[in-house]
Amino acid sequence: MGYFNDRFNLAFEVVNRLTFTDYIDDVSTTYISNTSIYNHFGNTPEADMAVQMANKSVLLNGGLNRPGYNAGDKRGTASNNDAYYATTFKLSYRFGGDGMGRYVNQTRCPVIRF
Repeated sequence: MGYFNDRFNLAFEVVNRLTFTDYIDDVSTTYISNTSIYNHFGNTPEADMAVQMANKSVLLNGGLNRPGYNAGDKRGTASNNDAYYATTFKLSYRFGGDGMGRYVNQTRCPVIRF
C-alpha cells in the first residue's frame, strides 16, 4: 500500500482463498455415467447439457470418450479441497478537509483505558 499524500492512496492485494468443498471446479472422485445423468434428468435438454459438461474430453476428441475418461475412472482427489487466488487494485481518494490540509472530522481508533 502506498500513500501519495493525505488524499490519495494506492493498494495492491493478493489473497489465497481456501474452500470447504472439492466441487467448485466440478472435479472430484470419479466420472459419472451418462446413463445416471439421464436417469436423474430424463431425456431433456438439461440432461444433454449435463452429459456434455460432465466429461469435456469428448469435445476435444471428435465426440468420443478418451481412454481413462470413462464412467468410474478417477477424476480427481477428494482429499484436497479447492482453492483460488484473487487480486485487487485499489485507488482511493479522501474527500473533505478544511482546505488547509487538515481533516477535522476523522474517525479514529478508540482509546482503550484499563
